[in-house]
Amino acid sequence: MPEFYGLALLMALLASLFVLLPLMAKPSPLSERRSDTNITVFKERLALLDADYQAGNYDQRQYQLLKTELERSLLDDADIAEPALAVQENKWPLKLLLALLVPLLAFGLYLQTGALGDWRISRTLDSLQQTSDAGQRQQQLTLLAQQLTRQLQQGPDRLEYYMLLGSTEVELKNYPAAVDAYRRLSLLTPGDAEVLAQYAQALYLASGRQLGAEARRVAEQSLALNPHQPTVLGMLGIHSFEQGDYAAAADYWQRLLPGLPPGSPNEKMIRSGIAQARERAGLPAAETPAELAAEEVMATSLRVAVSLAPELTADANASVFVFARAVNGPPMPLAVARLKASELPADVVLDDSMAMTPAMKLSNFQQVEVVARISMRGIANPGSGDLEGSLGPVQLTESRQNLKLSIDRIRP
Repeated sequence: MPEFYGLALLMALLASLFVLLPLMAKPSPLSERRSDTNITVFKERLALLDADYQAGNYDQRQYQLLKTELERSLLDDADIAEPALAVQENKWPLKLLLALLVPLLAFGLYLQTGALGDWRISRTLDSLQQTSDAGQRQQQLTLLAQQLTRQLQQGPDRLEYYMLLGSTEVELKNYPAAVDAYRRLSLLTPGDAEVLAQYAQALYLASGRQLGAEARRVAEQSLALNPHQPTVLGMLGIHSFEQGDYAAAADYWQRLLPGLPPGSPNEKMIRSGIAQARERAGLPAAETPAELAAEEVMATSLRVAVSLAPELTADANASVFVFARAVNGPPMPLAVARLKASELPADVVLDDSMAMTPAMKLSNFQQVEVVARISMRGIANPGSGDLEGSLGPVQLTESRQNLKLSIDRIRP
């Protein structure tokens, strides 16, 4: 903050100079030359008048009248010039007033329309990343929520700010405020499964971990757009388990597995939850990872090793979307996996079980493009500033593909 105000002060001083320098300029030489010309003309006319008087063309009375007229004309010219000089000399209060008003008006205008609010938010986010103390983090999160709310009230709707505000309010356990942020974002981004998932989860938390009618409706909308939406599946699995519907919990969590990196902590936790739910439901144990891997080999699948280029950085909690889409086909992803930037590098498996519709799955196409995107807004739709990498076209002629994909560029 000190460096910002120092730079702003310097710019204000420069702006003031543009006002002061013209006002401090000396009277124009043109004014001085005009005065000299008037005196010269007066002398020439007076000399002509004296000559005519000596030649007897005027008597004493006429001569005095004409001479008086010439002198009066010269004095009139002087009376016009002197007030102008006096006004110039008396402009110092006006100069100082303008010098103060220019930076003040500029600063006030900047507060209303400038990027100061965005800069403050960026600084708070940097501080959050560097804070490990729980108390300080709580303070920084509270400040961030206030800054985001203020910025959204003053300026146009910023999708990434609504997403960030929602996640911040959830971490602060201010669930009603999170519900409001996600509700507004869902109206601005209709048809976004990730936004609807976060909205449903906020509703679930705001009602004391009870799945009300509104939360269920929004969750179903999200699953209709993406049947493998991890946030919704995880939430519905937890709710079913807490309600004693262990078979449903196991089913929801089973649908989560294809989108999780094999061997990752999340995958191990979900498999443990499935085993516990199936046991309580009296169902046979699920297939082991080795048995599932053997089945996967028989199906069309892509194993993608995703990494972030060393020259790029991303927030550890930023969402990473890895997906395959048809080359020269519809833009809808054929398979999607989601993880956090903190999990990179990671191995991701994309297969037919992650298809959004039966007609839009990997095995129905011969060539695909594989894309990995770190979303700055936390939503699947691409946006300016997102980090991205892609491979393609990839031939789906083998039962399994092992690919390496680096996220190495910034979307304009």
